[in-house]
Amino acid sequence: KSSQEILEKAKEEMLNLKSYKSEGRVSLEITGEKYFKGELNFSGMVDNTEPKNQKSVSDFNLTIGIEGMELSFAAAFKMIGKEIYLKVKTIPLFFAGFPGVDQIKNQWIKIDMEKLKAAEKESFSSLTPKEKEKITEDIRNLLRKGKIFKVKKELGKEKVGEEKTYHYLVTVEPKEFKRFVLQLLE
Repeated sequence: KSSQEILEKAKEEMLNLKSYKSEGRVSLEITGEKYFKGELNFSGMVDNTEPKNQKSVSDFNLTIGIEGMELSFAAAFKMIGKEIYLKVKTIPLFFAGFPGVDQIKNQWIKIDMEKLKAAEKESFSSLTPKEKEKITEDIRNLLRKGKIFKVKKELGKEKVGEEKTYHYLVTVEPKEFKRFVLQLLE
């Protein structure tokens, strides 16, 4: 099988996972009259084996550079059932002098979902379980149709326990991704 066929099979199997670990990096650099650079690094684990008590934990690090100034922000999220917590790990120096900023750094903060729901008019969290499942299935079907990901380079093989694993450098196909987003918004 080709690496692209293996990737397509893996994508299909991933759509049905109940628990998984993920990590990635997204970067964007724009040069020209003005300079902009952004990079998002993330990692996380999701456990949906109990649909009524979903659990996830994730870390992310966002760095933005604009015209010689760089801002970095790092945080962690936890979700247990319907409760969501946020821990701010790194705050850009620009905001460090604001009153109260030091009090929230490295502290788990419970996010009040009721207040968030009141603040937003329509959201995924306000949908019925049947509506959520329909949206999730629509997204899965769109992902199945498109060839959004492309294997750019094979990085090697290894055996983890009894399982053979493959490592690839995968890129997003811009035209397919744009088509996916447009169809998702319909």
